[in-house]
Amino acid sequence: MPAMADLGSAQLSLPHIAPRKVLQDGEPDFYDDAQPDGQLMDLDWASELRSAPGMEPVMTAGALLSPDSSMPADHLFTALLHHKLLQDLTCLFDRPARQLHALVAFGSDVCGHGGLVHGGMSATVMDETFGALVYMLKRAGELGDGPAFTAHLEVDYKKPLPAPSSVVCTARVLSVEGRKIWLAAEVLDRPGGTLFAQGKALFLTMKPARAADPTSPKSVAPAAVAQR
Repeated sequence: MPAMADLGSAQLSLPHIAPRKVLQDGEPDFYDDAQPDGQLMDLDWASELRSAPGMEPVMTAGALLSPDSSMPADHLFTALLHHKLLQDLTCLFDRPARQLHALVAFGSDVCGHGGLVHGGMSATVMDETFGALVYMLKRAGELGDGPAFTAHLEVDYKKPLPAPSSVVCTARVLSVEGRKIWLAAEVLDRPGGTLFAQGKALFLTMKPARAADPTSPKSVAPAAVAQR
């Protein structure tokens, strides 16, 4: 499951993420409503985005790091938060717009060049945001059954991103063609603000015969990864 989840144990005050149901493909549903908390919600633009009509909080740092969290311990966002590489995280799902906003507070120890967030970190956040959007749309019944995986990811870097800093990564669906899901995303310092990176991705929903063993070399056919 390409998916998405401390501000430190002393700040864990949110409900834990617990499966609300099982998706039709048998995959547990780890995402649950959680009220945003932590440093991100102290930012005016983050609070305004959270309050926008149709916005649903589906993942927070506190929920992911709760001892009772049902998210797998090896989940990427969880590990980044544990190691303080991310200082805070809140994911907001806008179902009517088919968008997901990942609000991320980068720490200081994520640099390539001194004082600048490594480009790989931006790409990682973008990929996780894509995965979270696909997952939420599948949960909402708007995409076909079965787990989906990243088949192609491209990122264009527009401006160096300082560290530490807080950003929003917004992902949206471009088109759906059978098992192919094309998406686009931007990383900005606030909605409508400075653009640091933008990218596109192709996610493939696994065929039923392959979904049981996604590690099989034949699980994702290279020919299916077409440039768009």
